[in-house]
Amino acid sequence: MACIFISRVSDTDYQAADPEWRSLQIHNANLRSHLTELELLPHHFMGERDYITCYDPANSLHIRTVIADNDREIRAKIIRARDAQETWAQTTFAERRRVMRSLLKWLVENQQECARVACRDTGKTRKYLFHVVWISGATHCGTR
Repeated sequence: MACIFISRVSDTDYQAADPEWRSLQIHNANLRSHLTELELLPHHFMGERDYITCYDPANSLHIRTVIADNDREIRAKIIRARDAQETWAQTTFAERRRVMRSLLKWLVENQQECARVACRDTGKTRKYLFHVVWISGATHCGTR
């Protein structure tokens, strides 16, 4: 299944990364759990739209239910991404390096939270994710 999902990060997303965070336990959790467990629907429910139930796959805790992008929104995001890539392609190596260094600095400063979010989103352990990232990085750097 191909899916483009780009959303704003909410306070709930950050809170859900906290190991002490608790939420509703979803029975038989899946992307459409909100159809059978109505308490998972957002307060601003718009009946004509499709929704996606976001949950932690490790423990089936509900994170939030979000509006799914429709065809028009997906097309608009693809156009914005294409336009952004064309702009990025015009940048110099020095400009790209500055952006990448800024991203690296942010990732290093926020690595614990990033690891918690990655574990929550995938249901994998930190040890597993570290192994995947290390192998992946070593492969891309030509050391493996």
